[in-house]
Amino acid sequence: MPISWKRTPSEIKLLQRAISHPDAADLSGLVEALDATVQNRLWAEQRIRGKPLETFSEFVLTPSPSGLGVQSIRPLKFLRQLLMDGGYYAEWVEVMERTMRPRGRPRKTFANGDDFHRCYPYPRTRNSRDYMLLALKRDHPAELLNLSKMKGAIRDAAIKAGVIVPARRNGMRYGVCDIEAAKRLHEATKPKLLKELFRELGVDAQCTFIKGLETGLGPDLARRWRTHVADQRTGPGS
Repeated sequence: MPISWKRTPSEIKLLQRAISHPDAADLSGLVEALDATVQNRLWAEQRIRGKPLETFSEFVLTPSPSGLGVQSIRPLKFLRQLLMDGGYYAEWVEVMERTMRPRGRPRKTFANGDDFHRCYPYPRTRNSRDYMLLALKRDHPAELLNLSKMKGAIRDAAIKAGVIVPARRNGMRYGVCDIEAAKRLHEATKPKLLKELFRELGVDAQCTFIKGLETGLGPDLARRWRTHVADQRTGPGS
């Protein structure tokens, strides 16, 4: 039988209440409750159907009163913030690996071994903390364990391990653009960067760039683009 509510430690009860209503959560005491649950391994004392929970991520996903009952993205993100703020990076990586959507088309059915729909988004950029933590776990597990023990800065650990390369001003094009970093962006992100740069650099730069395309795409592109931008600003025929 599952462990009864009365036998559930008060620290876990507090976390359960906060995570079940993350928008109205009372944050007082949560840090201490999380510390006790992780450091004292209170989660490992919980049982379901008479068997102890084997991993922290299992505890997170198991319904209360035995676990935290995280089954959707909002409580998951709330727990993420708690774990990140507490420096429990290894625990968050374990949960992330268990809940992260696979890349590509989302599954419509449960994967083998899953008992809920994976809902956490796969990190898109190398500079995201989730990406850096996953890369440390995959390629530098000792660095991740040390990071979790020291509760240090994720970015510093990622740079030390070579997961990311910090931008260097003398390596930037025109002193402002890190081309190598841009080339490493996710393929879905690169067009967004191009669009933003194109828009922000102004119509004169846009037309100069477009004029260079006229040899292959036909004449008068730059003039037509300038007219288009003017029409967008003032309205056609105004």
